[in-house]
Amino acid sequence: MPENLKLLKRFGLASLLLLCVTAMFCGAALVDSNTRYLSLGDPGRQVGIALDKETTTFRWDAQTVVLPPLESTMRYARLAPAPLGPLVAVGEAVWAAIATL
Repeated sequence: MPENLKLLKRFGLASLLLLCVTAMFCGAALVDSNTRYLSLGDPGRQVGIALDKETTTFRWDAQTVVLPPLESTMRYARLAPAPLGPLVAVGEAVWAAIATL
């Protein structure tokens, strides 16, 4: 039993270390982006998505791409072979749960 507790502590510390290192790199990337914006006036890339019942709109810098509604596309994506179909179904279930909040 003490060996299991020792392994559990090591796993917890390794997970915490990995989380801290990941946060550090993400923070450094954000600082680099903000510094470039402030010093050079370069806004970097701006990406956005807008969903409604008739269209799905992607915006990337100055380009805009209008696609069919995401809901009808996802209905057909559920029929894809494994592992894509079940992943899409799980994503729909999570999206429905979030939308009801």
